[in-house]
Amino acid sequence: MIESAAWFAGLIVTSLMAVVVASYIARRRPAARHFISLCVFALTLLALWLSHRPDLTVQFISPDVLIYLESTATLPLTALLIGLGWRTSRIRRARMLMVTGGVIVAGCFIYNSFWMIWPNAGTNLSDKTAAAPIKQSTPYSCVPAACASALGQMGIVSCESEMAELTQTVPLRGATILRAYAGLSKRLSSTDMSLHLTRPSWRDLQSLPMPALAVLQFRPDQTHMVLILSASEHQLQMFDPIDGELLFPRDAYERHATGQVIWFDGPRPNTTWRANAKSKKLPQPAI
Repeated sequence: MIESAAWFAGLIVTSLMAVVVASYIARRRPAARHFISLCVFALTLLALWLSHRPDLTVQFISPDVLIYLESTATLPLTALLIGLGWRTSRIRRARMLMVTGGVIVAGCFIYNSFWMIWPNAGTNLSDKTAAAPIKQSTPYSCVPAACASALGQMGIVSCESEMAELTQTVPLRGATILRAYAGLSKRLSSTDMSLHLTRPSWRDLQSLPMPALAVLQFRPDQTHMVLILSASEHQLQMFDPIDGELLFPRDAYERHATGQVIWFDGPRPNTTWRANAKSKKLPQPAI
C-alpha cells in the first residue's frame, strides 16, 4: 500500500514538473517546441500501444514497475503537451481547450490509478484452499480466484484472499493481467517454476503446458480471467470462476479473448479434477 501510494504521488509530481518544463521550453526555446511536441506526441502513441501489449513490455520492464505504469505512463507526456499548448496559445478559446484537456487527462488518471491508494480486497475474500478449482466469492475477484485455481492445479496451496493481496485486487475494479503476472511471479519466486506472458496463436495455445490463464472481454469496460485446462482444434476446456468447468468454442474465444495468456513452465503433479467439463452457453460474467 505504501509503495503504490508513493507511485501515485510520484506520477502526480512528475506531471506537474512536466508542465513547468513545458512552460520553460515555450519561453526559452520557442524554436524547439514544435519538434519536442512531435516527439512527445509520438512517445504518447507508443505508450498507448504498449499498454495493450503487456506481452512485449514485460520483456524489458520489471512487472513490479510495469503495474504502476499501465494506463498511467502517458500522464507526464500529455501534461507536457498541455503545458506547451497553454503557454503558446494566444486565443482564449484555445486556452480553454487546454484546460478541458487537462481536466479529462486528470479524470482518466484518477480512474485508472485509484487502485494504488485504495485498500485491496484480500482481507474480505475467501481463504478457503482446496485441490479443486476455486470460484470467485465477489463480482470483482475473478483474477485472484483464477490464479489460486491455477496454483492448486499444479499442487501449490493458495487461496483467493492470498492472491488478492499479491495481485493488488481492489473492490469494484478487480485486477489486471499484469497485476496477476506480478503477483504470481512473487508467489512462485521460491519454487522451480517459471512464468510467461505471451500472445499465442491458436496453434501455439494448443502446445502450451497447461494450465494457463487468459482474459476474456465481453464489453469494452469489462474483462474476465479464466483458467484454460486444455486446448484442441475446435474448443477449449476451461474453468470459469463464475460458471465452473465448461467447454468454450474456438470462435467464441477468438472473438472475446484479449490474446494475452499467462502460462507456467516447470514440474507439476498429475491432476484429475479437470475431467467433468460440460458444454455451456457463452457466459456473461460480472467482471
